[in-house]
Amino acid sequence: MKIAVFGRNKQFIERELKNHNLQLDRKNPNLVIVFGGDGTLLLAERIYPEVPKIFLRHSSLCNDCKNHDFSKILIQIKNREYKMKSEAKLIATVKNKKLIALNEISVHYNPPYALRFSVYINNKLIEPLVIGDGIVIATPYGRSAYFQSITNKN
Repeated sequence: MKIAVFGRNKQFIERELKNHNLQLDRKNPNLVIVFGGDGTLLLAERIYPEVPKIFLRHSSLCNDCKNHDFSKILIQIKNREYKMKSEAKLIATVKNKKLIALNEISVHYNPPYALRFSVYINNKLIEPLVIGDGIVIATPYGRSAYFQSITNKN
């Protein structure tokens, strides 16, 4: 299995791959091990879109982060002893460019002016005319953090 490792302090995990006969491949992996926080996962998704990821939460500020037994985790990966979970994603097309987001898509104009736009979901017209300074569309993955950041509420 070809694996990319993404995040800070990834060198230890990359060295351990060889001990478990797993191949390091940063260009075309079958699986990405993400070592870090939510931001690291979001960046890994941008760099490796649609490639399955194993997210090992790690942060020096995180009280809930556990010490990981990388050897055990790599054995489970090698033996395919894990379950895949799909997360909802957003797809937007802007000027014929396809954008994919795991957390949210924010559309606004800078400097802020009133925008006029239509909203389609799955090619179905939801709202023919929206006037506002922007719009945020969030998946369940991104909704809480974004709501907190724009409203200063929990």
